[in-house]
Amino acid sequence: MKSRAIGAAMTQEWPDYLRKRLEVLQSSVRDVERIYSGKAPSADDLSNAPFLDDWTFAASRGVSLVGIVDHHPILGPGPRTIFTSSVWVIDPSKRWARTESRWYRLGAHIDPKDILQ
Repeated sequence: MKSRAIGAAMTQEWPDYLRKRLEVLQSSVRDVERIYSGKAPSADDLSNAPFLDDWTFAASRGVSLVGIVDHHPILGPGPRTIFTSSVWVIDPSKRWARTESRWYRLGAHIDPKDILQ
């Protein structure tokens, strides 16, 4: 119990950007733990998630997704091509993905060779 109190005190002294980063990572870990315990993302989780269409897997600091996003919370309304942060878990039916930073609703999955055409 003592280590939690020390950890909480330490995070209060961290710069804002580190605290925000830690909050994002903690949220991601909670979501992945929920998925691995057998619970799919809730309708609320996905209702505000950006929509990624014409997407495929990419290698960028691990496995990420590349595709056309719409209504991204930071980048704004789309459409625009993006690389996501690292993928932590993806629905076997490819309807959603949880990346390091957020949920994505997934549209059409494309073959990587189609990107180059």
